Amino acid sequence: MAGIGRFLKNAWNKEPVITVSCGLGLLACILPAVSPLTKYTGMMNKAVPFNYPVPVRDDGNMPDVPAHPCDPQGRSLDWLKNLLYSITGAERSLVTVFLSRIWAKGLIL
Repeated sequence: MAGIGRFLKNAWNKEPVITVSCGLGLLACILPAVSPLTKYTGMMNKAVPFNYPVPVRDDGNMPDVPAHPCDPQGRSLDWLKNLLYSITGAERSLVTVFLSRIWAKGLIL
């Protein structure tokens, strides 16, 4: 540990701009892994389908096709609605924009 401290002190004395840029680069690599928003981003990505359904005409012989494109299917997204009440600030506006976009596509009723 003393060696690392000595190295950082020496680097700061010689090249403070490079030391700060390296520190910010390391922080940028580590921060997403420890951010609590990473969990919710993963949950949102799992909830929204990658391929959106194409409307097909139901001939009565397709049990896996919903009768209407807005019929609810799959897991409930109530956790996403409840998330809005547990966060504040910039995170709230980010989730609000995301919710409004998937609401407009008919994925949340």
